[in-house]
Amino acid sequence: MKKQPVAFSNGSIRLIAMIALLSVMLLTMLPQVSGNFFAPMHAQAASSNPVAIENSLPGTPGWNDFSSDLTPDTLSGFGSKISVNHGDSIDFYVTTTAASFTIDIFRTGYYGGVGARLITSLGSFPGVHQAIPAPDKVTGIVSCSNWSKTTTLNIPVGWVTGVYLAKLTSSTGKSSFIFFVVRDDGGHEAIDFQTSVTTYQAYNTWGGTSLYNNNTDLSIFKGAHATKVSFDRPFNPGDSNGAGHYFFYEYKFVYWMESQGYDVTYTTDVDTDTNINPLTNHRAFLSVGHDEYWSAGMRNNVQAAINAGVNVAFFSANAMY
Repeated sequence: MKKQPVAFSNGSIRLIAMIALLSVMLLTMLPQVSGNFFAPMHAQAASSNPVAIENSLPGTPGWNDFSSDLTPDTLSGFGSKISVNHGDSIDFYVTTTAASFTIDIFRTGYYGGVGARLITSLGSFPGVHQAIPAPDKVTGIVSCSNWSKTTTLNIPVGWVTGVYLAKLTSSTGKSSFIFFVVRDDGGHEAIDFQTSVTTYQAYNTWGGTSLYNNNTDLSIFKGAHATKVSFDRPFNPGDSNGAGHYFFYEYKFVYWMESQGYDVTYTTDVDTDTNINPLTNHRAFLSVGHDEYWSAGMRNNVQAAINAGVNVAFFSANAMY
């Protein structure tokens, strides 16, 4: 049956108008909080926290304008630590078929929409081709622990916590990233953003094996997939140009969060396990993207933080296995 249009009388229209006007008057009488009644009680303090101040600096265009060569030993590298406190140091290990290469250190963030800023340049280094190790015949693990060190980076105490990338650029024009996080142990930033590097590593096929694949010729390790993996190897150059799953699942959140001026510190899930940067130092813990691989220590420390009143937010899926 066809519905008839609803008709309002003049009296009804006057009543609706009076209610609307009264609502506006009441809203204008409400107390203002931080200049905006609807602003979240944050985490955001645009011009007063180190991340916001850092993002007021100009970014570096072209920092990610490349695609890595997919051959694993053309130009690849890794750090001795997946995260490092400012004031500490990290060693870099690189293999390449080129005669030489440079290392430039970038911090990722917003930076006026550019997305990263060149922090320092470490100079040029002679190219050394370091062999891809054979997998362990029992576990399938691939570890480059016998590679020679390329250089050491001492992290100044003034570096702002964040996700950093060591950009390798060869004399033949190839590029690749080494991913690492700079922490602020002892800091009390409002938000702790955890990068899920154990999951990056579980899916990493550099050297031929991951917890899901065995891409080797099966002459040494015959299993369908490895049962152990190591951080002592590069990430597959096809994964975020050597930065693991960072650009797949987490970078866009970092870009947005820093564009909003949030007071944030950065850690990895390895740090969640050790609790070297105590979760209870912060008001909120964020799990973002693909946070699949958890240890008992991670679960226990996050649960203890929740029990202590820390807020927890999972902007992720397929989490906590």
